[in-house]
Amino acid sequence: MKFIVTGGAGFIGSHLAEELIKRGFDVTIIDDLSLGVENNVPKEATFIKGSSSKVSEISERIDGIFHLGMPSSSPMYKEDPYLIGRTINEAITIFEYARKNQCKIVYASTSSIYNGNSLPYKEDMPVYVTDYYTECRYAIERLAKLYYDLYNVKSIGLRLFSVYGPREEHKGKYANIIS
Repeated sequence: MKFIVTGGAGFIGSHLAEELIKRGFDVTIIDDLSLGVENNVPKEATFIKGSSSKVSEISERIDGIFHLGMPSSSPMYKEDPYLIGRTINEAITIFEYARKNQCKIVYASTSSIYNGNSLPYKEDMPVYVTDYYTECRYAIERLAKLYYDLYNVKSIGLRLFSVYGPREEHKGKYANIIS
């Protein structure tokens, strides 16, 4: 099986790419290296430097896309609100590629979707948009549903909670902290 990992030179994406390769899958990584580091790219992977929109240049048969190549910190969006549009447009490119090539998508959403709710969080809680970052990720979740309803594009969003670990340090001031 063949997979694309956007953001595959980054913290989570590089670990995912390593695991996919370890399981015998072919992996193509797309990363613009804005937060990722080329040294994180496994030697066995094909590497394409550029934004997630580069997925549209891939012509070989792909079984699935792991779309992690999105800015992943609220301050990034607060500093540059136009990041919302760029991130959503890249997600549309991913969904269009999946529609045309009939492959599945796993994409990163965020636990920030649950902001404003009481603990413990549950998937069926209402969404309260509290910042640009949350709006962007929620918009991508709504796009995923729309692509399923209109074109049967199968995807799943992972509402990740403050992930941390090795290789996160390159995010600098945007890295998660442990107190």
